[in-house]
Amino acid sequence: MKFVIVKKIWVKSVLLATAGTVFPVVAHGQTSASVDDSADIIVTANRRAERLQDVPIAVNVLSTQALRSANVSDTQFLANLVPGLSITKTNSSQYFLRGIGTSSTTVNSEQSVAAYIDGVYVYTTYGSLSLANLERVEVLRGPQGTLFGRNTTGGVIQAVTRDPLAAPSLEGEIGYGNYRTVTGKFYGNVHLASNLGVSLAVDFRDQGRGYGFNRIANEATFFRDDVTARAKIAYEPTDNSTITAFFQYRHIKDSGINYIPIAGTRGLDGVDGSAYGRFDVRAEAKNAFRFDSYLGYLRVEQNVLDFARLTSITSYHDAQPLAHFDQDATPLNIVTAVQTLRYRNVSQEIQLASQGSTPLSWVVGAYYYNALATILPLDLTGSFTGAAGQLRYFRKQRSESIAGFWQLTYAFAPHSKITAGLRYTREEAKLPEGLYTLVGRDPNPMRLPFAADNQDSDGWTWRLALDHQFTGSIMGYVSWNRGLKSGGFTLSGATKLPGYSPESLDSYEGGLKMSFLNGRVRINPAAFLYKFRDIQYSVLTAGGSAITNAARATISGFDLDMGVKVSGRLELNSAFEYLHSRFDSFSNATFFIPVKAPGGGAVTLNNQNADGHSLPYAPKTSASFGFGYTAPLGGGDLRFDGTARYADDQFVGPSNLFVNPSYTLVSAGLGWTSGDRRLGVRLWADNLFDRNYSTQVFESAVGVFRIPGPPRTYGVTLSTKLF
Repeated sequence: MKFVIVKKIWVKSVLLATAGTVFPVVAHGQTSASVDDSADIIVTANRRAERLQDVPIAVNVLSTQALRSANVSDTQFLANLVPGLSITKTNSSQYFLRGIGTSSTTVNSEQSVAAYIDGVYVYTTYGSLSLANLERVEVLRGPQGTLFGRNTTGGVIQAVTRDPLAAPSLEGEIGYGNYRTVTGKFYGNVHLASNLGVSLAVDFRDQGRGYGFNRIANEATFFRDDVTARAKIAYEPTDNSTITAFFQYRHIKDSGINYIPIAGTRGLDGVDGSAYGRFDVRAEAKNAFRFDSYLGYLRVEQNVLDFARLTSITSYHDAQPLAHFDQDATPLNIVTAVQTLRYRNVSQEIQLASQGSTPLSWVVGAYYYNALATILPLDLTGSFTGAAGQLRYFRKQRSESIAGFWQLTYAFAPHSKITAGLRYTREEAKLPEGLYTLVGRDPNPMRLPFAADNQDSDGWTWRLALDHQFTGSIMGYVSWNRGLKSGGFTLSGATKLPGYSPESLDSYEGGLKMSFLNGRVRINPAAFLYKFRDIQYSVLTAGGSAITNAARATISGFDLDMGVKVSGRLELNSAFEYLHSRFDSFSNATFFIPVKAPGGGAVTLNNQNADGHSLPYAPKTSASFGFGYTAPLGGGDLRFDGTARYADDQFVGPSNLFVNPSYTLVSAGLGWTSGDRRLGVRLWADNLFDRNYSTQVFESAVGVFRIPGPPRTYGVTLSTKLF
């Protein structure tokens, strides 16, 4: 046994050393993207366009080619390209970056790793972002509490859409894969005038057959259909002003939550998980999920006296999830939930940012956010509800936030700069009078009201960084950042629970940005230490989750992202992360202890001590490797590319009793593009070796369950670019 453990550690060490040294690769996280020695990678991590190698922030940049090579068209699969990023998937997607994330599945609980489109905050707890037809994706590691102030204790995932005023383009692709999956993408932009551009982007997926089947409910399982349409208009009335309007519609339909007891534990029907197949669902009620969202923004930019640029960003987002799921996941009628939810928000941001190449650059602004999260209602049925037969919840939470911020960077010496930023946020969470109803055969069901409640909070977040250009190709930096995530109320539950407090995180980071051989080789290491306080911790309940605060945690680690353009034909990339996490103080944890007796399920133990335990979904090691090789063939280019991602064991709860086991996923593609770039064909495969892995393992009172990841998928894609 001792030899096996030593061997496992040795193998992981060799894999990481290989990923980190034998295969040096692209800029901080630019997986499978080309490293062009004549072009710089541009990011907007500081809300202005800057070279990646000049930004004193750990940023992963994923180009369109990177996403295409890994067959990633949605944020729910983004973890395949970004080490240290874990994404769990039930009806909702939860993002964990460097061990910081949100496990709650309540409609009013927003992500700790916030999503943005073109600088506009996007609610994604029950949805995801389409990553098709983009210019790039930026993943900012760590709290970004000054310029991206909305709930960014863990980091930011920002999608940057294409500019309608760029050169006109008309391109598209259509694909077909196993499980009768049809995919398509379209992008076109035209100039209606020299200063007026319009673009339209469409991305769709239709999976005709699921990976599994529920013979109890007689339905297909593990399938997903979605469509995203984006329209964008850019108008430049003068040389000094730009007006941009954007609208996005996103629709998702899938088979909902389909989970299976893990081996060695029993569901409430007493059947051990070892008796289940890989995609074997045995739920009595049908599972389904539907999500519709509408997002729009208006961005107005105007130069002010040639020294600054004034920007106004107004946005509206309406998200409407609907979920049906059998929470006990057995043939018994114990607890079934139907969630009818809605999340709406408006925001207004004003920025004034300096322009020009002066020693001092700055940005100052204000931000207003107003959101309404509603359960309309949550219906619970089954023996769990007792003689009434049905329990119905109506809940809502209104959140209002206002913030002011500034950030400046000053070059105090020829090769040294200091950055300082500060943000003050005032927030109010309101719980209007709510109620739940016991619904049975009685025509006058019992209605039990909850009194209104209110929670006010405020706080300062900041950024302080020092960077120095040691040589023309080596820049070093150190930084101290604080992030803050809003508090709120638990909306699901038969009893009114106290509100939960905001969580805060202090990040201490140091890193290098290094590029050599005219940018053909880039190496970007970073080390970090996190101090996490008032952690919002979620426990699954009937139809949702309850949130409380854990006291303190410490996370430390090391990132290394590298890339090299070996030649005009061959590109290599790799990245890895080492992470160490522990709860310093957590005396009110909830543990779930599986029942070994035939009755199954789990015993819930409250107020347990989790001091010294690892944080959930914080793998100790994770790594990725990718390559792209291009060769001339038949008057065009033949490209062979692939990616591999390794994730270590991940604890799934504060008890540290259960893990989501380690796994390695491999994707590959072989494609040909004509010399004029008008025609292309590509063969692709994901999970090439058909690895049996789980996107999530979770604990609850009804048992310990896994949600299996997709099996091997493969197909062909035809593409065209007319101009």
